[in-house]
Amino acid sequence: YPHQSLAPILDETLGVILYQEQVMRIAIEVAGFTPGASDVFRRAMGSARSEREMALLQTRFVDGAIATVGMREADAAELFTRVAAFASFGFAKSHAAAYARTAFESAWLRLHYPAHYLAGLIRAQPMGFYPVEALIHDARRHGVCVEPVCVNRSADDTTTEPLVGDLQPITVDPFIVTPTDAERAIAGSQRARTVAVRLGLNMVRGVGSATATRLVAERERGGLFVSLDDFARRTALPLSALERLIRAGACDTFGVPRRDLLWQAAEAGAALPLPVGEAPSELTPVSAIEALSDAHGLVGADPKLQPIELWRERLTATGTLTVAALRHQPPGHARIAGLLLSRQRPPTAHGTVFLAIEDETGIANVTIRNNDWPRMRDAVRSASLLLIEGRLERTGEVANLVAERIAPLTAGRLGRRERVG
Repeated sequence: YPHQSLAPILDETLGVILYQEQVMRIAIEVAGFTPGASDVFRRAMGSARSEREMALLQTRFVDGAIATVGMREADAAELFTRVAAFASFGFAKSHAAAYARTAFESAWLRLHYPAHYLAGLIRAQPMGFYPVEALIHDARRHGVCVEPVCVNRSADDTTTEPLVGDLQPITVDPFIVTPTDAERAIAGSQRARTVAVRLGLNMVRGVGSATATRLVAERERGGLFVSLDDFARRTALPLSALERLIRAGACDTFGVPRRDLLWQAAEAGAALPLPVGEAPSELTPVSAIEALSDAHGLVGADPKLQPIELWRERLTATGTLTVAALRHQPPGHARIAGLLLSRQRPPTAHGTVFLAIEDETGIANVTIRNNDWPRMRDAVRSASLLLIEGRLERTGEVANLVAERIAPLTAGRLGRRERVG
């Protein structure tokens, strides 16, 4: 401690100022402020503080510390610097404790019940920093099996289910808030990986929760749907919703190629049930890129494929690194490709832009300097998949790529949510 008068205030945090209440106690017990003046002192150190106001506060604080506890002027000035640096970003103790508890419980659930944890996060969307596709891909990299939307398997909302191979009726697990004794017994073991996440019918854009609930009720009443004709007849869905479910892969359970299913639905128009007939033999199968684009546009993610996987062979041939490889790459020139997850330009960064870029191996931090943003802005705003070259910087285990060139990886608009209506 710069002075022993700080020991009772900072002892519980090992001498480090962590809480706003500590700032106020320092002002009162060390610098001689009244309780009311201490709160004014705390609020005055906000981000909009002026140099003149800070100079006045410092004089009052230093003089008060000298008079109240006999602190040396140099130590009092150093203490003021520490308090001022902290005050703009500090939490109240209760706020900090709530964040700490949430962080601990989230980490515990993610370790022991990763499938249930992911299901809970998806059900709580929209929330948090990362889009649902990033949550799904991260869970996959940690061994969680995520299954697509299915008219015969999905509940109305995202759930967990046992990993089974046959298409038998199954009982889905509701989202678990308090694990049972049996679930606790398998936590951390290989058996914990026998639970999969099944995306809910309500995730299909344009279907909606009410329709999803009705589809599940019909399945429970009349049994599994055996064909597109059976599904359309029993649910009486409008053609638009039927086509969206087909394109999202929810009707793959019928074992008929999606293009054939779309042809059947289009031939019928709005006159359901569907006529009996076969699609022309020359129909081109849905390509992997088309299926991926539909999954991102209609569901928000492809649970089985991260977009960059389709380009990995060609990217590797041109010297493009994976995000995982950046951890072992020395500082210098590097090139990566990935899906743009987020773009931030905080006002405190003086025009610097921060990107989060994901490939099949992880998430990378990319920085765009203020002077470079104008020439890279169009590429970042117009494309979902980006090819980025730049200078790799390292600070310990943390790697950051400072962008020098950015270009769209494809001309498509993969991942943009489809307009409904």
